[in-house]
Amino acid sequence: MKKSYIRILLALSFISVLSSCGGNKPHNNDTILSDTIASETAEEQIMFESPDLRWKDLCGHIKQCVTKRFSAFKRDSVYVAKSVDPESYDTICFNSKGQVERIVMRANYNDEDLLIQNTTLVYDDNGECVEGYDMLSQDEVFNVSLSRNEDGYITKILRLRTDDDVVVFGDEVEWKDNRISKYTYIEYDMSSTWQRRYDEQGKLIEEQTTYVSVEEGGENKLKYGYVAVDSLGNWTERYIINEYVNIDYNVETGRETRMTQPPTYFVERREIVYF
Repeated sequence: MKKSYIRILLALSFISVLSSCGGNKPHNNDTILSDTIASETAEEQIMFESPDLRWKDLCGHIKQCVTKRFSAFKRDSVYVAKSVDPESYDTICFNSKGQVERIVMRANYNDEDLLIQNTTLVYDDNGECVEGYDMLSQDEVFNVSLSRNEDGYITKILRLRTDDDVVVFGDEVEWKDNRISKYTYIEYDMSSTWQRRYDEQGKLIEEQTTYVSVEEGGENKLKYGYVAVDSLGNWTERYIINEYVNIDYNVETGRETRMTQPPTYFVERREIVYF
């Protein structure tokens, strides 16, 4: 059950926990963040861009972004978090050039704190990634391989076993018009590919994935709505409607049976620290 739960969280691509941007180990104590711009004007912040910021739908000279996800319920047309305690965190840290330096992911399952990812990327003076590693514990360390396309956008982040370079898990990304068109999460024995759809303003409004095996499969659709943004236009709160359809396939008759499950809801909140 635990493995299935972790896979669901990873497939939704929003699991992680709050940590400091410095050092190689995640901190246990939460850091209070604020939506403040310390030294640059709003105009200077908006002008600052990098491919890695686009990867996470961000703009501005950002040092750290923490996304907290809460299970929610719908009351009339409002989506309300069920608890003050998030079920997952997603922390990403950038250097002064706008390159990803840290990705730390945790999820809470049955009051157990699960560390999913703890990636550190090291760059040289020319901005080239020269080292990457993922340390889930002192005894569980993986190499990290980072690939980019000719425009500088991240196309792969793979976590590899140190002894034989077998992929443990990772992300593959396809881009179109400077936006992610397709995102794939891969693991030992499974993968999940999500097609993305945007509105006219460039906001992500839908992701969908379908998987089919010999006798069964499923279709998962995430729909996004935005509630609040900060002074630079970065969203700080949104809701997610998660719709799932179970697919049973009869090999003998060739008949497909689809069963729509009741939707589930999430609220996500982002806390952003600017340089």
